[in-house]
Amino acid sequence: MAKPRAPLAPLYSFLAGLTPGAPGVKSPVFGLIFPLFVLYSALVVTLQLPAPLAAYVPAWVLISIAVGYGWWKVLADGGWRDYILALVLSLSPVLIYRVAPWAVERLQQEPRAGSFLSLAFEVPYDPLTHLLNPDRRNSPDARAFAQAALGELPPGSRVVAVSREGELFLAPLRYLAEVEKVGPEVSFATVTPSDESQLREWASNEEEPLFLVGLHPPNPIVERLLDRYHLVPVGPFFRVLTKESVPGRVLTDAEQPTLLAGEWHGYVLPQGYPVSFSIREAPDGTFSGQVVLNEGGSQPSEGTFTRISPIGSSLVARVTYEDRLNIHLDAELQGNRLEGTWLVYEAQYLQGSFRAWKQ
Repeated sequence: MAKPRAPLAPLYSFLAGLTPGAPGVKSPVFGLIFPLFVLYSALVVTLQLPAPLAAYVPAWVLISIAVGYGWWKVLADGGWRDYILALVLSLSPVLIYRVAPWAVERLQQEPRAGSFLSLAFEVPYDPLTHLLNPDRRNSPDARAFAQAALGELPPGSRVVAVSREGELFLAPLRYLAEVEKVGPEVSFATVTPSDESQLREWASNEEEPLFLVGLHPPNPIVERLLDRYHLVPVGPFFRVLTKESVPGRVLTDAEQPTLLAGEWHGYVLPQGYPVSFSIREAPDGTFSGQVVLNEGGSQPSEGTFTRISPIGSSLVARVTYEDRLNIHLDAELQGNRLEGTWLVYEAQYLQGSFRAWKQ
């Protein structure tokens, strides 16, 4: 095959050297790596895998092998043009990181179920950009988030992260509050599953308002806290209040039977996010309505009932969130309480339960 003229000669020789059967190449490096790289790149860019961040790992491994082999070829027998080409290719991820979020949005791709629900609803950043662009330099988002969040807290508050991920949100808050003395005087802490007595002690102290962050991944001590307390969204936080003190909410059991149509309010388990149902009955006996998760918080998420089938005291329903997620609900009506389970069709390992009371 005739060698093309410069300036494509370095690129041609680089690819030809990786092609199976090329002189001096004993293994089909290009034929093995390039198809796998295209496959993994397609899966990652279209976000068809349930965990986009982890899905990058195989592509990273393949890229590392290809880059290392390419640099070896350049250093072994390449000229200055080959050196410049390899250097440009090595620096290309800087440009790709900037373009990737824009390209995915232009392709009208959305994070799949795993990436959508694995992020806490109090996350202060765009999850798509966060997953596709690791460059955080000179970003004002953390300071802006911390300033706005501190403005939501009354003086004397205690902010507690109930997961290690929650510590990421405490970091900018603590810096502004403790170093730059911005906002009200508040205290910060992190609890583990072994700190249940400490968390209950803080919750029972009415003189010191308690706010939680980092509800995902779920902490079992938070779920047990919900038997007596309720999490009320306040900006990016969740304030811990006794059920009796939550204004305008019925969150206790009653024996009298109730109708399905109407307003319901409760929480999902195990995370504890508040959830509200609004169910309407049409004249023909069919039902419709909306579901709002984290109502009143910094990032509420609204869904629509696409099917509601009441069977005696049981309820089977399907909820769609922004045409991205389809959630199956299966519940039992007991007096004024609706209790059941939820299951995500797109990723069935994402499941849990919920409790809601008729308002």
